[in-house]
Amino acid sequence: MATYPSADTGWLLPPESAYKWPGGWEKAMRAEALGRSSYLSQMDQFYTELEEAQRQFDETMGFKWEEMERESRARWRGLDIEEEKAGAQSSYWQGLLGLENKKLTQEAESEEAALGLYEKRLDLLGEQRGSEERLLERLLGEGGGTTTQSATTKSTTPAIGENVYPEQSLRLGSSFMGGSGAGYLHGETEMTDYPYEWYY
Repeated sequence: MATYPSADTGWLLPPESAYKWPGGWEKAMRAEALGRSSYLSQMDQFYTELEEAQRQFDETMGFKWEEMERESRARWRGLDIEEEKAGAQSSYWQGLLGLENKKLTQEAESEEAALGLYEKRLDLLGEQRGSEERLLERLLGEGGGTTTQSATTKSTTPAIGENVYPEQSLRLGSSFMGGSGAGYLHGETEMTDYPYEWYY
């Protein structure tokens, strides 16, 4: 490939008269033109390679960005799924906890109600026992002043439900409640307030 000097070639070279041999200046001009042409060719190749490298870089980075975006979207979808699963599990356990708390509350209320009923029953039984004891004491107080018990009379206090005077004989009269018959102890004392009955 022939290289021809351009218009601006050789302006840094010394004048032609400075060369001592014939055609020296022309040789210097050709050498400069060849060097310049080689330099420009190398620069063209460099920029061509640089552009190709830039294109490949852009293409590679584009692929990488797309891959990163896909992975990021997949990761975010996975996180969303995990978050939904965690929310569902949390709701499930909260529901179970609510049911368990409700069950425990109902059981506690039921036990409290049963305890209240039991306490009321104990109070009623206590009142009933007190009434029976007071009645028994009154009967014993009224009959013990003038009544002489037989040798076979029990010495212990009768239990609730037993005959107050199981071994004392009775004589019936007709002076209580229009002749219907009232109980009298074996003796002179008349039980005018209470007829002789079985108390349970």
